[in-house]
Amino acid sequence: MKFEEIEKKVSNYRWLKEIAESYRKMIVLINREEDYFSIHSMEYSARGDVEKLNINCHRSIPPKYIRAGLSEALKGIEQEMEQISKELKEINIEV
Repeated sequence: MKFEEIEKKVSNYRWLKEIAESYRKMIVLINREEDYFSIHSMEYSARGDVEKLNINCHRSIPPKYIRAGLSEALKGIEQEMEQISKELKEINIEV
């Protein structure tokens, strides 16, 4: 494996790690503050520019759905991190 490939894998691993940490923090916050947690807006895209949707705090998205979505995404991120880690360990590089 070329150095550039290793560097790209390590960079990707670190990027995923930052995302995972952010998602974990949000899950902890939702668990701790569930009765007071509300979503006020979200940004999305669907084959176009990023748009913002304002969400009425009196009819907010229940936190259980946000937590479930973050948990599912986190699971995929952790699997991808594990795969990268295995590939790097095969060439004696630990992350």
